[in-house]
Parts: sequence; structure tokens; C-alpha cells
Amino acid sequence: MTLAHAGVMSGHQGIHRNHERVVASFWWPGMSGDVTRFCHSCDICQQTISKGRVSKVPLGKMPVIETPLKRVAVDLIGKLIPASSHGHRYILTVVDYATRYPETGALKSISSVVVAVT
Repeated sequence: MTLAHAGVMSGHQGIHRNHERVVASFWWPGMSGDVTRFCHSCDICQQTISKGRVSKVPLGKMPVIETPLKRVAVDLIGKLIPASSHGHRYILTVVDYATRYPETGALKSISSVVVAVT
């Protein structure tokens, strides 16, 4: 099966072609299943054969937010290396959805108490 599938003149053809090559010279009970499993277990084929297309998810409606500070996005960035001269290693970012106004703050740690106070 290795010569029929991965030999110099074989080229990793696929299950049907490899089955035809093996049947031309050999036969044993369960041969079709063995050839199929052999082709599915080939590392080169697994890396190069396309796995199919993933369908796109339809876009949903986003609510329009018109009131400033009604909804904000909060994110923590870090651990920054090297730390600032004051020892700050994290950045707290807050962005208003309505106005897109950003606000940031430098933090030394990201414990819940430090984030809540900032």
C-alpha cells in the first residue's frame, strides 16, 4: 500500500486510485477498508487536502446606541514588558459605544480592587 500511495510514481492520488493500483496485483478480505484507512492516515495527505469550506455566519443587527455612556467596552492590556518607570505593567481601556470616546489608565496590577478603584 505504501508503494501504491506514496511511492515515487504514485503521488498520493487518493482512495479510489490507490484501490485500483492495489487490486491490480493483490487481493485480501477487507482490502477496501484497509486502503481507505491507509489513505486517511497519511500525514502528507492530511496536511495538503482541503477540509471543505466553512460557511459564513449571517451578520446580525447591532443596536444603535445614541446615549453617551449607556454602554462602554472595557479591556485590559498587558502584561507589558518592560514596565514603565513607575512600575505600571497593564493598561485599562474604556471606550464609549455611542461617541467612540476612549479613556485609558496605567495599572501596576490587575486585581479586581485596583481595576474597580481606577
